[in-house]
Amino acid sequence: MPHTLLARLAAASGAALLGATLLLAPLAAGAPRPHDRAQSTTMRLAAQQLWVRGPAGVHLRLNISSPLPASRLGIKVVLYSEVHTRDTFAETLGGNEPPSEVPIDSVPEGGTIPLAGILRNGKVSLRLPVTTGVASASSGGGSTTSPALGLDCSTNCSGVYPLQLVLFDTQQNVQLGSLTTYLVYVPPANGALRLRVGLVLPLGGVPAISPAGRSTLDASQLDQVQAIARRLAEAPVGTLSVDLYSQLLVALDRTPRGAAHGIVANLAIALGGSSPRQQMLGAPFVPVDPNALARENLGGELGAQLRLSTQIDSGELRHKTSAGPTVSTQDLGPAGLGLLEQFRTRQLVVPPTSLSATPPSGTTVSPYLLENDAGTPVGTVFASDAALSSRFDQPSKDPVLSAEQFLAELAVVYFEAPY
Repeated sequence: MPHTLLARLAAASGAALLGATLLLAPLAAGAPRPHDRAQSTTMRLAAQQLWVRGPAGVHLRLNISSPLPASRLGIKVVLYSEVHTRDTFAETLGGNEPPSEVPIDSVPEGGTIPLAGILRNGKVSLRLPVTTGVASASSGGGSTTSPALGLDCSTNCSGVYPLQLVLFDTQQNVQLGSLTTYLVYVPPANGALRLRVGLVLPLGGVPAISPAGRSTLDASQLDQVQAIARRLAEAPVGTLSVDLYSQLLVALDRTPRGAAHGIVANLAIALGGSSPRQQMLGAPFVPVDPNALARENLGGELGAQLRLSTQIDSGELRHKTSAGPTVSTQDLGPAGLGLLEQFRTRQLVVPPTSLSATPPSGTTVSPYLLENDAGTPVGTVFASDAALSSRFDQPSKDPVLSAEQFLAELAVVYFEAPY
């Protein structure tokens, strides 16, 4: 698995980033208040192409729900200067304008894109051509419903640009809502290496078996695991690496509910057989700390857990053992590393704080050689990324926008060192 950046995924998607700002204006007696309109109006991202190359521009689809007629709605699009660092990118996620970023274009100039005629069944499709050149930001272009965005650049325009969409009540000049996505402008195909990313989904990290050996899974937990197992079975081949602690399989086997058997069946579809749909990593029976086991001379316990896990995976899922990486969620010291080496671990995923040398800025993306005491290479170490992983910690009200923001952050990582 040649992963050079691994983000640990939780079961939910990234945090919602859709917000609304209100600009109060005088209203006639009996008219709805701006607050009421903003509360009942929503704008969410429905689709967006992943990147832009050349003048074809960016294509977005929006879902808009509002009590106001389309004739009173308009969208202003503001394009900001390129984001160069992940710290600056994080500021833009909250809808804030970092001091280092400036608006380089706003379309339509002095107005909004009218939604009358293009808002159909709550859906809007926008095509925004992109022009390049130092003078492009003020040159305008395009049509009223498809205005051109200008990148204020001369030669190399590649990068990640915050793209803010603001929904207005044009009659009252009241802002109803906004969202921030990103225009990722890529260079012509020139042989540059693509960023390779591994997504690791942990399953069974929370104990689900009591000291008496009974399953402690309740109905809510079963529903959650069932949803995850179903998505794994349906996901395209090679979407995820799954770090499955087999104590969960034992708990499911001991759960007196018919749904538990369906969960195991879906996990077998995703992870079992000779050609599994998703990669399954070599996790022990339960999460353990290799450092602590090594310090207490309990290395045999880790070996016993790995053997037990292999037996359960083979019996429950018909899974064949593969040489997948081992994921450590805790810092891994020399003692724990030596213990894992005894069990022929050749690929490790560790927190970046486990590395003795990390870059002063930017993202740790290059794999590191794993050497023994004699200096002989025995494997490869990859650094996980806590900031990327955190994007999945909370449910999202706008999952498509959250996905675009996640991919845009990966693009920022790429442009830190594209070659």
